[in-house]
Amino acid sequence: MEKTMMMVEEEAVVVGVRIAGLVTAVALQRVGIRVLVLERYGYLRVSGAALTLFPNAWRALHTLGVAHKLTSLYSLRKI
Repeated sequence: MEKTMMMVEEEAVVVGVRIAGLVTAVALQRVGIRVLVLERYGYLRVSGAALTLFPNAWRALHTLGVAHKLTSLYSLRKI
């Protein structure tokens, strides 16, 4: 009996790209999963709302290698 190995290529769709969607898309891509990101806007919108990220969120962004992209735009405050 011949064994046939099938290669499974996984894909994911992330709808609505806020912080959680962006982190999810980056993390999935890092483990080899193809990701399609669907976002209504083709640019970064400024809404006037504050972005609050707690220490665990910063650690996750650092682990993914993208924290430096935010720290160059936002000042960090200790609480």
